[in-house]
Amino acid sequence: MSDIPIDHLFCSPFTRAVQTGSPTAKTLGMPLKIEHGFCEIFYASWFPTPPTLAGLEEAGLDESLFDASYESAVMPVYPETDATVLERAGKVLAHILNNYSGNIAIFAHGGICYPFTESIFGEKQDITMPYCSLIRADWIDGNWVLQKSGHDLSHLSEKPRG
Repeated sequence: MSDIPIDHLFCSPFTRAVQTGSPTAKTLGMPLKIEHGFCEIFYASWFPTPPTLAGLEEAGLDESLFDASYESAVMPVYPETDATVLERAGKVLAHILNNYSGNIAIFAHGGICYPFTESIFGEKQDITMPYCSLIRADWIDGNWVLQKSGHDLSHLSEKPRG
């Protein structure tokens, strides 16, 4: 991503996403905006009880990496269905795109990326979500264009197993 100037960093509140986004925040000297709308899908089959999130200090995370003034635009409601997840994806993306300009990086989870791309493109896309994959959509001539679909892992020095 070093060839693309980034204007805003958004991140799921889940620790693993914050740990992934933190090095970029440090490198760019830019805070992460914690957005609950980007968290993992709250399917009852994935989470038998509503997930709880540790606070930044409790999770051992450097609070200086976060934008304390940012308030999450969307809060997921447990349990979620495919329809409510798609609705959440649309709401959070509309909020971000209507209120922030420039290039935006989002650190999220594999499951939620499918409804995000469906929300952006209006239909399902051929994407894949192995660990640390990149999906990139660019706004070109009034349309979203899928530039990276998660299939290419050449940005990783160590490739995920299986």
